[in-house]
Amino acid sequence: SFAASNPLTERPSSAASMRASLKTSVSSFNVIFAFINWYEITCRTILRAIRQPHKSDTVELGILIERHNMRGAFSKGMYEGGNQERAFGAQAAEWAKAATKWPRAHSMLLEISRSWHEDAKREDERARQDEVKFEQ
Repeated sequence: SFAASNPLTERPSSAASMRASLKTSVSSFNVIFAFINWYEITCRTILRAIRQPHKSDTVELGILIERHNMRGAFSKGMYEGGNQERAFGAQAAEWAKAATKWPRAHSMLLEISRSWHEDAKREDERARQDEVKFEQ
């Protein structure tokens, strides 16, 4: 049945089985990456599973989008600014430090970090504008 062979409903038995799953289902890589926390796999294991020679801008963009979408619904204080986004950026930067052996993965994680920090700057500006707007 589909459920018995669905990689999203079964926990892989080893890092090798995760690599095999990723290799055979590259088209659904961004979906698998979105469930990384559910699988409780460390970033290092995932980075080892990514094959460096097979560059795919589409997969890398999909990973960036999924990392942002994994946040889901969220709320903020009225003048909170970009503190939540900065925390996500710091996490991606830490993962990038752990991925220096894999140049593409390293640069992709730095791009994710940069993207979160850009979002943080926009949120800081929005909070400043709201403060001026509502505190008059």
